[in-house]
Amino acid sequence: MFRVLTQQMLESVKNDEWDRIAEIGERREKRLKELMALDDTFMTDLSERARWSDLIRQCLEMNGEMQSLIEEKMGALQKNYNDGKKMFQAYHPHSGG
Repeated sequence: MFRVLTQQMLESVKNDEWDRIAEIGERREKRLKELMALDDTFMTDLSERARWSDLIRQCLEMNGEMQSLIEEKMGALQKNYNDGKKMFQAYHPHSGG
């Protein structure tokens, strides 16, 4: 379930669905707390440990991709803001803005 929520968040970032990202993030945070509360003694089987390790790796990769996409989108927004500010100042030189 955690991996599914992480995948949904990644898709939402790609699609600029910011309200959905927040909603999924809350559900994912809750699920993470539940997983962290589990006693790891149930993972005595090596194949179970390998499966969990793979799931964690997948989620970390998706998190990294999300962070890169968000940074890219934020950079574009900042550039658009700065460009708009420069244009405003060029047409309104005495505005003090």
